[in-house]
Amino acid sequence: MIQRRPEERARYSKPLKPAVRMGRRSAFYIKLGRGGEWEDDSIGTGKLRFGWSQQTPDDINAARWDLIEGQLRAAHEGKPKGEATRALNGLRTIAESGPEDVWITFHQAKLWWTRVASAPVEQDGISIFRRAAQPWTDRAADGRLLVINDLPGRLAQIQGYRWTVCRVHCLDQLARTLSGTRSDLATAISSDQAVLAKHLSEAIKELHWKDFETLTVANFSAKDFRRVYFFVHSPANDLADAAELPDHVEVVLPDRLARLAMDAGLAGWLEDKVS
Repeated sequence: MIQRRPEERARYSKPLKPAVRMGRRSAFYIKLGRGGEWEDDSIGTGKLRFGWSQQTPDDINAARWDLIEGQLRAAHEGKPKGEATRALNGLRTIAESGPEDVWITFHQAKLWWTRVASAPVEQDGISIFRRAAQPWTDRAADGRLLVINDLPGRLAQIQGYRWTVCRVHCLDQLARTLSGTRSDLATAISSDQAVLAKHLSEAIKELHWKDFETLTVANFSAKDFRRVYFFVHSPANDLADAAELPDHVEVVLPDRLARLAMDAGLAGWLEDKVS
């Protein structure tokens, strides 16, 4: 084992700092193998697989951190400063995590999550691992699929983390994402958008026919279209119950057109036209 001065041993052997809690939980991200090589197996069999192939489950479970620290520093000799410390802290994070913690990873363009079981580190012919307390899932508590493109940006960007383990700091966002709830701010924005859409729908009905054409019609080739849209300025009450149209034909009523105008950033243009 590498010999160190007492102050260095104290610095490198001290426990991890207390984690930020999500209720009683902490949350961590784990990369399941180099290049995601263990993702399918880990998710399919309910495991958290990780490397550290030179460390034994016996030493990890017995918390022989001084011994493991020496092994890691010898293995990382000549590598950038801090690599061995990162490896030691990452291994301790996995080994000391409890069932109250949430673990996330990314696979097939989705976020997956689970918790670890109250069981020691084990090893098989593939890798060292910890068993999950529940199956990995790619869905929130309300059943919504956790697609990366739909996640809050601070959560989605974690997939770019280069190393094996890191702590998730945006705990409130993660908790809302996994429970399928929304923040007060997002709820307020949605409510305000609904009010704005209602006003824009009324504004569309007041447009002169020439302005209405400007809003909706673009040049196209009659020989090269796949779908036909009829934009309606002031529909009769029974238009929605009109005869069934062919699959390639769609009637766009003012309420939907208002949403499209919002998405296209045309609220200001409509405001000017009815001012």
